[in-house]
Amino acid sequence: MAKIKTTQKEIKSTYTNVVAIGYCNLQNLLNYFTPQYYTVRKEGWASDVYDFGTTAISTGYAPFGNIRIDYDTLQKYDKIGETLRYDSVLTWQAKKKKTKELIEKMIKEAIKSK
Repeated sequence: MAKIKTTQKEIKSTYTNVVAIGYCNLQNLLNYFTPQYYTVRKEGWASDVYDFGTTAISTGYAPFGNIRIDYDTLQKYDKIGETLRYDSVLTWQAKKKKTKELIEKMIKEAIKSK
């Protein structure tokens, strides 16, 4: 399925929470997921947007949202994601499931400290 071009306004009106993540700051956790949307700016591509229920994650050169996660927290979760990603025992499906659980935990933590 191809990504759909959209606007920040549309995403913000659709999702209760939009988490802004800088480019490549969560690459190990988002590895198993496909962005549903993308945004552009005058210079070109701005961000990809991933759907996690009532929360979206915006990541890219110009991420946007009402929730920001500090760099240390992002690194903590992405490091765990990296360990899962390169685990040679777990199946792809198990890695994706555990990764989704990590993302949901990170989102809950971010919303709680909002």
